[in-house]
Amino acid sequence: MYLWFLVVMTCLCGVVTWISLISLYYILAVAMYNMPAALEEVQIVLLHSRYHGFHGLILGFTMILKQQIPDEFPINFIPLRAKNVPFITLVISVALSFLTNQVSDLPFIIFGFYISWVYLRFYQTTQDGTKGDHSDSFAFHTLFPSILHPLLEPFGTKVYNLARQFKIVSDIRTVQQPQPSFTNKVSLSSNFDSIFLDSPIKPLVQSSTASPQIDQHLTTPKTSEQTTKRRELALQELDKKLQSNMNTANKVDKSENV
Repeated sequence: MYLWFLVVMTCLCGVVTWISLISLYYILAVAMYNMPAALEEVQIVLLHSRYHGFHGLILGFTMILKQQIPDEFPINFIPLRAKNVPFITLVISVALSFLTNQVSDLPFIIFGFYISWVYLRFYQTTQDGTKGDHSDSFAFHTLFPSILHPLLEPFGTKVYNLARQFKIVSDIRTVQQPQPSFTNKVSLSSNFDSIFLDSPIKPLVQSSTASPQIDQHLTTPKTSEQTTKRRELALQELDKKLQSNMNTANKVDKSENV
């Protein structure tokens, strides 16, 4: 699964970056008739710059963190939840590209951020055979700070409806989040265990088929308490009988002595 994700992210980031730069180059070529002096230098930079990097794949890994363990802390000594890691990584990467004069890395950073979400949201094949992650916690506006959600949620809905009309993406199914059970716990079901060994553990979500087992676990303490009470009552009755027998034997011995 993760090997396929690496291939998809690497190829798509390269192809989309190439298409975008070629389109921008010809757009500037047409616009140079009006502003040749201002755009000629930009066009030369686009033509002769080298575009490469691992940034798109790194953004894809952070998106997997958001999908798999959104409410956990991947690194113990940093109070940062996994659901906020993609956006923070995006901001830091963009800032470093400007500070280090590596603006050619921006296409891979931006496209890696968006393409990884689109793939995991609509095209990833899950274990039950369905495609995509249609949970509300993985919607587009959740990739950004909560203060921007009222602005981004209508925009994301319009883009999704447009993409659905052109049959680019499938319909989003309503996913009901089941209530977690706190009787059992499971380790992270991802390949990040070897990187973040001390990550908090998510509670295992029990399915409907496991309800009899849960009921059995819940009723076990009650049955054990009833059994203990019965044993105590039986011991008390046995003690009473032994005391009565001993009293009777003592009376018999006294009568014989007399």
